[in-house]
Amino acid sequence: MNNIDELKGNWSKNWFRLAGSGDYSETDIGKEGYIFSFIMITALMLLLISMLMYIMKSDYSILLEWLRIIWKQSINFFQPIFTEMYYYVRNL
Repeated sequence: MNNIDELKGNWSKNWFRLAGSGDYSETDIGKEGYIFSFIMITALMLLLISMLMYIMKSDYSILLEWLRIIWKQSINFFQPIFTEMYYYVRNL
């Protein structure tokens, strides 16, 4: 629930003063866009929660097995994305 409270303050395109330099900048959510930020925050939170639940079900030694399961099930999704990124960077 604390994560939701923190997001409320950052879920805007308001500028804030950077620590140390005093310069002003947008929040990361404001810079990257709301849709992308929502997808990334949700996906990473689900990944973290599933990892923690998998560890609680077994023990810490099972973490490597969890990573193998995630890798095998997501490779078909991420392979076209990485291929596209590779061709884009190579053609710069």
